[in-house]
Amino acid sequence: TVLALAAAAWIVKHPPRRARLAPEEETAGLSQLGGSWGLFLLVVGMLLVVLGWEADRAVAVFAPLARPLGLTLVWTLLAAALLWGVRGRPWEERMVWTALALAPLVLKLLAFDLKHWGFGSGYAFHRGVSVLGTLLRMFDFALVGGVLLLAGGLVSRKEEKPCTLAACCGLAALAVLWLSLTLETSTWLYHRVPGFQAGGVSILWALFALALLLGGILRRAALVRWLGLGLFALVAVKVFLVDLRHLDAFYRIVAFVVLGLLVLAGSWLYMRHSERFQQGKTAPPGA
Repeated sequence: TVLALAAAAWIVKHPPRRARLAPEEETAGLSQLGGSWGLFLLVVGMLLVVLGWEADRAVAVFAPLARPLGLTLVWTLLAAALLWGVRGRPWEERMVWTALALAPLVLKLLAFDLKHWGFGSGYAFHRGVSVLGTLLRMFDFALVGGVLLLAGGLVSRKEEKPCTLAACCGLAALAVLWLSLTLETSTWLYHRVPGFQAGGVSILWALFALALLLGGILRRAALVRWLGLGLFALVAVKVFLVDLRHLDAFYRIVAFVVLGLLVLAGSWLYMRHSERFQQGKTAPPGA
């Protein structure tokens, strides 16, 4: 059935010469209904269901701990195929198809995968708390982040500078990376050093903010630079509203010293390279 639908989509897109309609007939016919693109979407949807179901059952039998990876891998490959097929379409169509390709992956990650790994009390995972479980979860998140970056590279165009798809997909990939590192750090500290959980997450966020700030400065990406500064501000708020109440005295001192050094490093970087982004030559994010 899937092969028959794929063949039909190819025939609609590349009809024989004798079967080709006049331009006005083609406009009034299949093109209004989506034509080959509708069939293409149907093929991808059927593959998503069939291959996803089989992959999920196979992984559930042979490697239950890695069950989310089967679906993620299949959906990632199909999303990449869909994005490859629409890379030359108009901007509005690429926006719609990109959303259709990526939304199921992101929703699956947040709704199904977190539940499978037992995310719950203490902002930590309670299943697969081992090196293997950590690697499997990070690979799961990496697949989603990778297809987001792939989407930005496939369907974006350099001339679309106001709000490029590359920038949106790049920021989404950064968010996935930030979430993965935050959850894994929180889980590791919750099960091994619970008294330092809040401070450890704050240190991670400060490191991530420093990386964003450095990347924004080097690439002259104003939005990335402002995201780094905003994350530094969020860390400061978290320290005074959360960490002071949950950290023991020793861990509080350690966290404050490390955070102070990271904030000083960020301030030095910002002042040292301020000339790079005060000359009015900043490039758009993701450029």
